[in-house]
Amino acid sequence: MSKYCIFGDSITRGAGDPEHNGWAGRFLRERETVSEDRVYVLGINGDTSAGLLARIEVEARARKADAIVIMIGINDSRYYGSHDKPENTIDGYRENLAKIVAIARTFTPRITMIGSTRVDEAKSMPIAWSPEKFYDNATIASYESVLRDFCASESLPLVEVSDVLTVDDLGDGVHPNAEGYRKLYERIGPRI
Repeated sequence: MSKYCIFGDSITRGAGDPEHNGWAGRFLRERETVSEDRVYVLGINGDTSAGLLARIEVEARARKADAIVIMIGINDSRYYGSHDKPENTIDGYRENLAKIVAIARTFTPRITMIGSTRVDEAKSMPIAWSPEKFYDNATIASYESVLRDFCASESLPLVEVSDVLTVDDLGDGVHPNAEGYRKLYERIGPRI
């Protein structure tokens, strides 16, 4: 029996997909239906690498994690009005990734990283529910490049999802709709 802890933000939590709870909710149902595995979906709306760093040790310990999945970074790439006001710098993101993975390795060698989805810039610059916040695909890609290099240097598996969704799969411009989450699950589920 494995105990999966799936860490991330609102996309990990399944925001916008109340029936199936996103890709991680689908993974939870699949694993708990066909095995004795336990799956803990630990996505928090708006979470960044700094937020995950503050909670990963306590949450992984409480659940006795022996498989850790991490999807974090899109909110680090978020900025406030202009690119010179980022949620987190690229260097800050890189440093947080190193600390997060060091903590995760104290629990298990089974760590899988998930890349970032892309956004519908017509709806994400700015986002409707918080007009001071912006997401754009070029900035998301630059943070994901850091993640890709980090995973290569640390010999960590990375499931890239940047090509999975179309704008039709993004209900509010940032979060996938049910069909988008189904597509993400098909890419991610077999690889974790």
